[in-house]
Amino acid sequence: MDKIEWQLPVTDSIVTGKYYIDNRAKIHCYVNGVALCSKHIWIMMDYFETTDCNERDIDKNPECFCKKCVKKFKKMKESEGR
Repeated sequence: MDKIEWQLPVTDSIVTGKYYIDNRAKIHCYVNGVALCSKHIWIMMDYFETTDCNERDIDKNPECFCKKCVKKFKKMKESEGR
């Protein structure tokens, strides 16, 4: 069973060496730690809060989600028959 997480991507600053979440970031779908859009790898940091987003929130707030991740997630969901 694949582990599915809906999370904001964490970015690291080359200048400061710190991790942060960009204020323009969209929520991505991570399956086993890799975003479906292939742009990000999920870095689980203890000091970042996780989101409580799930697939039901996609229809309510589509502007908050990565379009590529949503498209691939829906295709994956259809192929699994959920």
